[in-house]
Amino acid sequence: MLGKSLLENILEIQKKAWEGAYDPSLAQNLVAEVVDSLKHINLAGFPQPNQFGPVPGHIPAVPVNISQTEEDIGNITRVNIRENTHEIFLSMFLPGIISKEDLSLKLQSDALIISGWYREDPPSQGEKLPFKRTVRLPAETGIQGASASYRNQYLTVRLPKKTPGNARDIDVTFF
Repeated sequence: MLGKSLLENILEIQKKAWEGAYDPSLAQNLVAEVVDSLKHINLAGFPQPNQFGPVPGHIPAVPVNISQTEEDIGNITRVNIRENTHEIFLSMFLPGIISKEDLSLKLQSDALIISGWYREDPPSQGEKLPFKRTVRLPAETGIQGASASYRNQYLTVRLPKKTPGNARDIDVTFF
């Protein structure tokens, strides 16, 4: 999100350009300010955690570490994660999957493991190449009620969050 002063500077440059009093140094300063603003955005395109605080009424997008780990192999791509109070939604561009047998999803405690085989362009030819991506989930999920679909090279997954068990009181002993 760009600051108000940055937007005011953009409008000022636009106004001066219309008036014919455009100064190139204004644009250079604006570019420097935009670059400085972009330093606060991570590789997934989301503001850094706690950068701007929560937005009321907004389903937050959770940044995902997109760096490749020792476990992850193959065609690694960004995973978009969104959550609300009841569910977690994941979407991922995953080209080169030919059949259902080429794709596997496994849910482990706090992670979803997406693995299988893909083919490079053109997908109907060439050898199958392995891929594996482990995605850490922002909350505990359950397999019951989970669903996944693959359409137009996009994998989408819906995972229901586990509901917390009944809270129990802990007896405190005073001495």
